[in-house]
Amino acid sequence: MQELKPEDIEKMRRDDLRAEYAAVVSYHTALVVARFTIAGLLTGGSAILAAAALSPDRSSAVKAICGAFAAWLTICAWILELRSRALYRNIALRGIQIEHEQWGLTGKQWYAGFFSRQYNIEPPADCAGEATPSKPGPDVPTAFRQPLPAKLAGWVTHSMGFDLLYVGELILWSLAAIYYGYRAVCP
Repeated sequence: MQELKPEDIEKMRRDDLRAEYAAVVSYHTALVVARFTIAGLLTGGSAILAAAALSPDRSSAVKAICGAFAAWLTICAWILELRSRALYRNIALRGIQIEHEQWGLTGKQWYAGFFSRQYNIEPPADCAGEATPSKPGPDVPTAFRQPLPAKLAGWVTHSMGFDLLYVGELILWSLAAIYYGYRAVCP
């Protein structure tokens, strides 16, 4: 059996690191897709449930039960969203670690990596002596072809949109359950 040379070992280490980074990117992508899939399924399911359960020929008791069930489903979906959010951030931190510690994207290149650019995490205090660029501000989305003010742009995120979606559906279905529950008990 042939003994490995140091350059062969280094090449294998680089290949392993490249494979790990590719897996991190792939898993991160899958988690992001899962977030949108869960939200889409919940929204579509809510529309179907609303059309079927809240029709005029249904009793108030059935409408109240459907409202409570839909509120429960919304809470479940929101929990899945929050867990996915935590997982993809942890995965992203590993990507950032590879970019900085293994690939040497430090100093002026601090935000050059895929995850470093996307998450804009500032360098740790022990890197303070290096010339790192200042932290980039949030992406500036536009509305009606006009850039949003910087303070508002920081709030325009997928996570904020998902939170508003889940809170909105939870309020809607909870109110429906309360309203129709009251009507069932006090006709």
